[in-house]
Amino acid sequence: MEKMRLKRFITGPRFTLGVLEFGGKKFFVLEPPWRNNRRNESCIPDGEYVVEVDNTGRWKYARVLDVPGRSAIEFHPGNTVKNTQGCLMPGYGFSIKNEFLTYSTDATEDFQELLIQAGGVAKLEIVSAKWGKHLL
Repeated sequence: MEKMRLKRFITGPRFTLGVLEFGGKKFFVLEPPWRNNRRNESCIPDGEYVVEVDNTGRWKYARVLDVPGRSAIEFHPGNTVKNTQGCLMPGYGFSIKNEFLTYSTDATEDFQELLIQAGGVAKLEIVSAKWGKHLL
């Protein structure tokens, strides 16, 4: 199973931002802030998950499986934290000043194509930066 790694480097009170490496590409990923894994409010915990192509969910791109205490976690396009309820939004750029993800639809479609090329399923590892450690 192919692997992808999401390195979160901002875990602030308003949003979570990281870089996802998968299939030789890099994507920014915008998520809600950590709010104790509360459904529809929080990013998901650090850990390892399975991601699969999803043709049944709300967004029909990709779904993250086996998140403890959560369901319906998807990769989908969006530009701000207001566009998600606990899901992951890929993009190709991010404005810190405006807290705005750019080229999200293009990035999400490219991400899905890479997932399809990987057989429709991949392992996702999520790690958050710890104070004093640089992950990029």
